[in-house]
Amino acid sequence: FLNLYCYTAAATVHAAVGGAKSSVSVDLSNTYIKWAKRNFDANGMTEGKHKLVAADCRAWMKDYKNRDVLFDVIFMDPPTFSNSKKTHETLDIQRDHAELIALAMKHLEVGGQLVFSNNRRGFKLDDAVLEQYVVKDISARSIPKDFKRNQKIHQCWILSPRDWASNSGEIWTKPKKVQWVMAQNATIFKADIQISDLNRHHYELHSL
Repeated sequence: FLNLYCYTAAATVHAAVGGAKSSVSVDLSNTYIKWAKRNFDANGMTEGKHKLVAADCRAWMKDYKNRDVLFDVIFMDPPTFSNSKKTHETLDIQRDHAELIALAMKHLEVGGQLVFSNNRRGFKLDDAVLEQYVVKDISARSIPKDFKRNQKIHQCWILSPRDWASNSGEIWTKPKKVQWVMAQNATIFKADIQISDLNRHHYELHSL
């Protein structure tokens, strides 16, 4: 499981509790990487199997040398805009999402899935993305009940390369090794987590 722009890594905790044997979570902020570490510790997740990386996600995907390590599920939830002093590039999700998706796909195991989401109002997937990948809109399923009154706050898709699709054109809906935990099937776990992370990842989280 690869979590890009992981923030406090709530999605990674979901994946681990749901059965992911290993993971890599990447975020530019050292503060949130430390917070994610506390979440991992609270849920018995060892650093050997679940790695945290403080890095710019776009640069990490471009520079990642170990191409033999691919992921069955990649979750990418970038911010709408970022101009951090830690990187030479700005991020505009409308402008840059096609590039980010293409970079993430290089780390995806055959038969795997990329889950891509963002909170930009008025966001539209690039035509090139729709042509190159099989795309399934799961936005409605990913928004918890508390946010149902405003469906425009969040969009989410599952993507896979078109040449991985079956003859019937169906998307891969069951990753080989990872049980993807959606809001309507929330997992109970311990987490040192703030409300903004709930907004970013749109899950129903229940603290023990």
